Order: sequence, then structure tokens, then C-alpha cells
Amino acid sequence: MQILLALFLEIFTMFGKNIQKIRKVKGLSQQAFAELFDLKRAALGAYEEGRSNPKLETVQKIAEYFKLSIDELVSSELTVNRLSHFNDSLTLQPANSFKNSFTAIPCITEQHQAAFIVSQQKAQVIETLPTIHLPLTEYDNYIAYSVTGLEMSYGDRGFFPKDIIIGTPVDIETLHHFEHGELVLIATNNQLLFRRAFAKADTLDLKCFHDNVDNINLKDESIVLAWKILHVFHYHIPAAKVFVEDKLAMLEKEILAIKKEASQ
Repeated sequence: MQILLALFLEIFTMFGKNIQKIRKVKGLSQQAFAELFDLKRAALGAYEEGRSNPKLETVQKIAEYFKLSIDELVSSELTVNRLSHFNDSLTLQPANSFKNSFTAIPCITEQHQAAFIVSQQKAQVIETLPTIHLPLTEYDNYIAYSVTGLEMSYGDRGFFPKDIIIGTPVDIETLHHFEHGELVLIATNNQLLFRRAFAKADTLDLKCFHDNVDNINLKDESIVLAWKILHVFHYHIPAAKVFVEDKLAMLEKEILAIKKEASQ
């Protein structure tokens, strides 16, 4: 009987040490840990100190939650290396290194576009926009923009509502190096335009992909802010079609546009 009692004491002493180590590795207070399993904080403290023995049901719950076997939990000391394989989502607060790996980017959403367009202090408005957090390793005053129209779509390709584009600021001089249809986001005093840019002498031709939307010619002085688009996050998975066909179709469209301009 004494041997059996000693065995039980050893088991639950190990259980107490292990749940205390789990708590510390996961950054959980006694209260937070206890609430996960409908326990009182005082009861958990007693388990950790070996002053009280848990019910088998409680041991099973804790083992299942942390994806451990009951044998691991009560018969051997858990190592930090073993605990490091736990799902990070079990922590109440993300690790600082995880949070810092994501960049907060101001986003012009559909709800904020009207206010942004009419504002005379657009640079200041950007500071008040909601942010999205993306795993971009470099940050250069990015802006995010939620696409709302079909101007930059052609068939089932291109950009569609709810897609999010990410751009970095460019000045007028830089815009005048865009001669091959670079994707840009342009803010004027009364418009916000996502287009392809073709530079001319002192103007910028902004072209769409959609056939039924007119191109726009902007004078330099009408441009308030401009961004070159670097990234896109599609709301829906784009249709999987041959990339070469896309290039040929775009080339054909450009040739037709050049011929049209030459005939005018």
C-alpha cells in the first residue's frame, strides 16, 4: 500500500510540475490556465504544488488540449523542446517576434474612399486610415487600396472588387519614366484612379484593361499623390490560364490602341 501511495504521489507531483512548465512556456497566468479547463485558480495552484490531486477527467482534458498523451503529462518531465512544438495559437498574446514580422499598412477601403477623395489634406488622412497587417519584409510608406470597380479587368482576368493592391509613393519625375504601362494609383483633388501609366511630355495617360472604360489624360499639376503598385492580394483565386496567351492578348490590344491613335 505504501509503495502504491508513493507511486501516486510521484505521478501527481510530476503532473503539477508539468502543468506549471506548460503555463510558463505558453505565457499563461494561473487564472488564464484555470479558465481553459473550468477550474478555480486556487485548485490549479494546489495541483502545481502537489497539495491536491486532480480528477482523471481534468488530466484527460489538459492532455488532449495540448496534444499530449496522459503518460507524457504524468510520468515524465516535459522538456522546453517538447513544449515548443505546441500550436502557437494557444497563447493569449502573440509573441513579439511574430507581431513584429508583419507590417501595418494604411488601407483606403471602399468605406473610406469618398472621404479620402474630397479631403484637401490627403497625406494627413492616410494617418487615420485602418491598417492591414501583411508579411512584407520591407516598408517604404506603403498604401493599400481596395479595388471597387471593374476598370482594370478584362474577361475573367485582371483586378476585381475586393482585391487589394499595395503601392509605394512616387513623385512626378518618377512617373515620367513609366512608359510601359506600369500599374499606379493616382490621387487628384476629386478622383482616385487605379490605372496603367504611360508618360508623355507633361501629361500622363492612364489606361484601363476594360474595353468600355475611357482612358484619362492627366496634367502633372492635377496629380496630388501617386503610388507605384508592387503587390496584389486577390480576393478570389485568378483563373488558371496560359500566361503566354495573356501576354499576346495584351500586345494585340496595345497595337490596336496605337493604330487608333495614329489614325486620329
